[in-house]
Order: sequence, then structure tokens, then C-alpha cells
Amino acid sequence: MDLSYQSIEQSIFQELKEAVILIDKHGKIVCYNQQAKVVAQSQHNRELSMHAHILDVFPKSELMRVLQTKKAEIRKIFRLSDKLSVHVSRFPLLDKGGELLGAAAIIQQDGASAENNWQIDEYIQEGMQTVLQHTSQAFVILNEQGFTILQNPAHENFLLTLQKDSGAEAVWKQKLEEVCKKTLQTRRMVEEKIRGKSIEGSIKCLPNLIDGVLRGCILFIDHNVEQAELRKKLEQSRRIIRALETQSRFKDFTINSPRMKMAVQQAKIAADMDYPVFLRGAAGTGKKMLANAIHNDGKRKYQAFTAVDCLKDEQKLADYLGRMSSKDISSHPQGTVYFKNITALSLTKQMQLHQIVLNSQENAAVYRLIVSSDVNVETAMLDGAFQKELYYDLLQTSIHMPALKERKEDIAPLVKEWIQIGNEEYGSCITSIDPAAMEVLQNFPYNNNFKELRASLEHSLAKLDRGITTLSESHLAFFANAKNSHAESNPEIGDKPLSELVEEYEKVIIQKTMAELDGNKTLTAKKLGLSVRNLYYKLEKYQLN
Repeated sequence: MDLSYQSIEQSIFQELKEAVILIDKHGKIVCYNQQAKVVAQSQHNRELSMHAHILDVFPKSELMRVLQTKKAEIRKIFRLSDKLSVHVSRFPLLDKGGELLGAAAIIQQDGASAENNWQIDEYIQEGMQTVLQHTSQAFVILNEQGFTILQNPAHENFLLTLQKDSGAEAVWKQKLEEVCKKTLQTRRMVEEKIRGKSIEGSIKCLPNLIDGVLRGCILFIDHNVEQAELRKKLEQSRRIIRALETQSRFKDFTINSPRMKMAVQQAKIAADMDYPVFLRGAAGTGKKMLANAIHNDGKRKYQAFTAVDCLKDEQKLADYLGRMSSKDISSHPQGTVYFKNITALSLTKQMQLHQIVLNSQENAAVYRLIVSSDVNVETAMLDGAFQKELYYDLLQTSIHMPALKERKEDIAPLVKEWIQIGNEEYGSCITSIDPAAMEVLQNFPYNNNFKELRASLEHSLAKLDRGITTLSESHLAFFANAKNSHAESNPEIGDKPLSELVEEYEKVIIQKTMAELDGNKTLTAKKLGLSVRNLYYKLEKYQLN
């Protein structure tokens, strides 16, 4: 394009106080005045020259946008450097036919002189920098691509804190990216709260709009390591309290009956030994509670007590048998391992457990083994469902837990204790028990032992009027109905829970099938779709042996 000027016009052009730069439609500089050279020098001493590309001289120049939009931009703020900003007006250059020739930029300085204006701008800039650099809140300014333009020391310290915790770092970085991306997309403020394991806080992200043009975003970050640490310690304390509430001690047992006194005395002796302990007795007699008391009275009381149900926890059982069989002692479990329903183990796993017991006797084990069974082990052994070798291993320290009907001396104190608990849970006000009611409670068969006694008491307490203070025989209608149902082959539904009805029906089915097959347990198990071991468990549970 022809942009030549006469000499007088050139003189006036060069003396203008405003800096003027013209570019062609490709972005190359075709004309500029003396003031434009001064402005270029102020930007990191860049030289202004003909045919140089505008972005080579002014990397942040927005004249290229005007070439695309063909729209004028009047008095827009443009930052030449960290300490200098000016007003720029940009115009597209068009011929008479509307064809684009190039663009022009007029750079204006407010005030008496550029020097004074720059000094004021520098003073404001330094003042703002001082305030921002000393604020305790972390902030960072990002451009449109998410790259950091400016951050304060608080943000740098925040990043260093994150580096100490890889888990927290991943969570925070993901949230920061999400918030920043959402702000750039919506051009709206976005707030997010973060609750991590070690660092928690909040993020506020604002769009950085300059003259209506999105230049990036500003992130404000509040984080609190101490609060997260306190929350973590609180959760740990709660877990410890919950664990302590489920722990058993020998003093927790009611031992007025001779048989229960014998069981607890044997358990106290076993607590000081490293031999495997075998707890025997019907379901619901408190074998797990006694196992936990043995653990808490032994030398491993500060380590874990792990219960494994051989009938239900197949994966957990396989894992522990594998670890206990390992020659690498470091892989052995710590503390006490309690195997419940030991007769449910397959013959192969019984032999594996037998080998584990032998190895633990030859080499001091780092764990304590306690096992229990609801089934008569001798009967299972005679029928070939239990290994003799394992039986004799466990017989060394065998403790029998008496059924509730064998320890009537303990029923009265147990009833009084559970009534106190029931008063709190159900809002009842029972302070005494009628002798006739106590006789009913002591003579009840309790096939499910403690579970049945407690559930039956809770059922009675839940139906009491709030003004009743003495528990009488009339309040124990549930016990009378349940006692009658034990003697019937077809139980009445009454007010029983579904689980109890299912168990009673299962008992009747097993009884009838056994009678039809002349007591043959193998054929009975096959017809009912049960394993022989599972059948033995149910026979013992329902006292059908």
C-alpha cells in the first residue's frame, strides 16, 4: 500500500505527542513516528523498525485482532511493561471499497508528560505489589491458558505444603483445575469447598476481565492444615472409643453359676499361654466375647483381635490361612486370630490348620489362635467330617461355655442389667421385677441363649406403658407364646420377627427329613442341598442331635 507523505506532513506527524504506528494487513510495520520509538524503547528497550512484525516489537499487541474484526477500539488500557500502562486506540484502515489495507494504533499518555505518568503508574504498581505480597491469603493470577502470571508468597507456601502430602496435592490440583476451567467458560465467579484428610479449605475463582475482554482468572485460596489435623485426631479418638466399647474383659461376665465360674477361670489361665484355645458351646453362649476377653488379658492385648467366620468369610479365611502358613514370619498376622465355626472348614483346610498349629508349637508364633464351634466335634469326627489330628491339637486347651439354661443363677443379674439398658433405649421405667415374672424368665428354654433372652426382654419393654415400674408375668406374654411354639411342629406367627420364624421352620424341615431317612445325615444333607458340615452345624444349633 502507498503510505508516503510530503515532507511537511512528515514533520507534523513526527512531532505528534501521541505515538502512532501503522501496519499492513499482514501485521508488518509500514509507518511510525518519533514518539512510537520512545514507547518501544520503554518496553524492554525494543527497537522499532520498518517491515518488522508488530508482535516482534509489542508481543502483547492487539492490533492483529483489529485486522480480523475490522472494528475500532477506543482508549483501551494497554500494559507495555510491569511498570507502564497507556491508552491505545486502534482503527482498521480500509479503502473506498471497504477492502482492508491495514491497521493503525494511536498510543496516548495522560497528564503533563509521559515521565510523570510513568512515575505515578510505578508508584501505584509498587504499592499494590507490597500489599498483595504481604497478605496472608494465597492468590494466583492465571492467563487464558491457565499459566501463572503472578502469585504471592502465601500461594508459594501453599504449594510447598501440598508437596508434603501427595494425596492432598492430587485432590487440590484437580479441584483448582476444575474451578479455573469453569470460571473461564462461564465468566462467572466459582466457589468450592474442599475437605481433605490432611488439608481442607475453600477456593474462590474470579474472571479477570479487562475492558470486557477475558484475560484469565484470579484464584483466592484459603487452606487450613491445623483444622484438618484436628478433625483427623477426632476421628481417631472416635474409632478408639468405638473399639473400646466393643472390647470384653473377664470382669464383664456374670459368673454366679458354677459352670460359668469354671469357664472363666480356665480362660484366665489360657490367657497367659500361647497354646491354641478351643471354645465349645451352643450358639449364643458368648464364645466370641470370651475369646476377646482372653485376648485383652494376654500379652497381645495392644494388638489386633481379628474374628473370622469359617462358615461365611471364605475370602478372609483363605487370606489368613495363607498368611499363617507362610514361612515368612513377617507376613504372619499380629495379635489374636479367632476362627468361628471351625467345623465348617473343609477337610483340606482342617489339615492346613493342623499343620499351622504344629508349626506354631515348634516355632513361637507372633499371633494367638482361638477357635470355636457350635457343633459337637466328637460326633462330626466319628462321621468323618472332622480331622482327628486337628481335634487332638485343639483338645489341649478346651473350654466349654455353658448354655443359658445351665446357668440359671446368672439369669437374674443379667435380666436386671439388660432392663437398665432397655429403660434408656425404650424410655421405660422398670425398677423392680415381680418374683413370678423372674420365675418365667429363669425357666424359659432359651434355645438361642443370650440373643434370645435379650431380644425377648426388649420386645416386652418396648410394649410397656410409660407409667409401669414393675415388670410382671403379664408383661411376658411373648415368652409364653414362644415357649409354646418350641413344642409345636408348626409354629404360630404371633409377633415374632421373620428371622426367628425362618429358623423355626428350618428346624421342622430338618426334623422331618431326618425322620424320613432314618437319621442318615449324608442323605439328609444331600436332599436339603446342604454340605454335611453345614448340616452338623444346624443340628447342633437347633439341638437336634
